[in-house]
Amino acid sequence: MDRMVIMRRGPGRAGDPVQGVREWGPLLAAVVLGVVLWQLSGNAWPWLYAVGVLAVLALLGINRRVAGTVGAVVADLVWLVAWPWWGWLFVGAAVALGLGVRWLAIELRGRRRASGRQLVPISRELAAEVTTPIPRYLPWALPGWRGRPVRRWHTVTALVLGAALLAGGLVAWRLDVAAQERRRQADLDAAHAEAFNRILPSDSGDLLHYWLRAIAERHPQYACFMMTPPAGRDFAEAMGADSCEHGVDALARQVPNGGGVAYYNSAYLALSGENVTYLSTGRIVVDMCNLELDPPGTGPDDLGVFTMDPASSGGGRWVTAYMKCL
Repeated sequence: MDRMVIMRRGPGRAGDPVQGVREWGPLLAAVVLGVVLWQLSGNAWPWLYAVGVLAVLALLGINRRVAGTVGAVVADLVWLVAWPWWGWLFVGAAVALGLGVRWLAIELRGRRRASGRQLVPISRELAAEVTTPIPRYLPWALPGWRGRPVRRWHTVTALVLGAALLAGGLVAWRLDVAAQERRRQADLDAAHAEAFNRILPSDSGDLLHYWLRAIAERHPQYACFMMTPPAGRDFAEAMGADSCEHGVDALARQVPNGGGVAYYNSAYLALSGENVTYLSTGRIVVDMCNLELDPPGTGPDDLGVFTMDPASSGGGRWVTAYMKCL
């Protein structure tokens, strides 16, 4: 008499973590990598490529999960094409950690299945007929694919490698950010120096104008900013002061009260060709001793001998040396 065998369908795999990782893992990994690259680069435009690819594949009837994965991968590639070398460390970290998580899920599922099995005693005759199939898989297959088993060292190696790549990427990123900040600061310093050099006196007339204004208005900063430290120290020593600013104050005290405008106007055109010497190196020596004041007595007429050298940029000149009038 034939027996009819009724096979009951096993429970669904909706709660299987391995199946969930297999289906949603690539999409999750691509999205997480995209978020990391987005935050590191500060550029959100590649997400538009992802949306465009997702829309086209959806119109073609491709599964939404697959279409989303492809779109996220396209966005990741757009970021990485223009990304420094250390950006690929994050890609390697994402791949290694993804494999480690998948293999860990497979290992946990295998343990759960092993713990739920029950040993059933069988006869020797039946045991002789039972053979264990030899697992066969392709040599190049990764663990968890094509029947290749997952070993614990696979999981540990993948997770450790992913963590190392992630740490290396973060360190390289911070070093690159620091280098970019140094370059940006160097550019700002160069721009600041060029802008500052533009307000330096360019010739003897500018030099006289700055010093007359500083003395007449008692604003030492108008004169001292153009002095290099050695020149400023020489000027302060010549004036018997402890700083360039105090030396200019000493000259300003020689201007009668309320006579600042008169002093400024009296010596504005006091320099002649004999007072200025142009050297072949671009240096200018300006002799501002015995200025011809009109009217005389409105203020100091012996300011000293100034040596002017061109600045590195901007067209201005620094006062690099000072000598007291004899």
